[in-house]
Amino acid sequence: MTTPPASILVHGYNWDIATEDPEAKQYWAWRLFAPAPALGFRWHSAPSWGDAWRHGRAHPYHRAWDMAAEAGPRLRWVLLNRVTPPVDIICHSLGSRVVLEALATDQFLPVQRVLIFNGAETARGARTAAALQAGTAFYSVVVGADAILRWGGALFAPGAVYEPVIGLHGMTSPAKNWHDLRLGAAGDQPHRIGDHDWSWRNPANVLTWRAVLAGTVDRTLTALEAS
Repeated sequence: MTTPPASILVHGYNWDIATEDPEAKQYWAWRLFAPAPALGFRWHSAPSWGDAWRHGRAHPYHRAWDMAAEAGPRLRWVLLNRVTPPVDIICHSLGSRVVLEALATDQFLPVQRVLIFNGAETARGARTAAALQAGTAFYSVVVGADAILRWGGALFAPGAVYEPVIGLHGMTSPAKNWHDLRLGAAGDQPHRIGDHDWSWRNPANVLTWRAVLAGTVDRTLTALEAS
């Protein structure tokens, strides 16, 4: 009998899951702090230009934005049918849109905490999920120097010309269950200012993410403010 997962891992943009395995390049690092056992969720997020045009989108990222929303109900099905409460979710970049779409329901979902790295979802979409899942604690890692989000998220996401995204700007007027964790130097790889992945790749941050997922919020926030 398979043991239900204690955490679910959700990757972001530009993964062709027919040929690439996020376990090899990303999830192995998350398992250093993810509550075990951890289930790696996979969704195709590398559409071609042709696929984008066929769906009325001008760029593959715009099509991936839609595909993230489409993957949300599949993740919700996993939460309703394959987990035993409580479960944590860890996600990165456009994977935040998958997760927040899954949680944007008035159904009870057995999610204890969500840890979001450099989230590409808009503050508007995030606020909806947080309000509907009031029993879930959301921790969003904000890196204000993230160059990918500055151009590929806030500026390049479909919709408004420049709409704030949670991983770059944080949340204004957040719900009580939403916590922005703003990284200073701990969010930038040395000599690569604006790195999109260093928040979770940095080995010095592993204990911090374990603390977040263990619920030791005060100690975690103190450590981040000192970074």
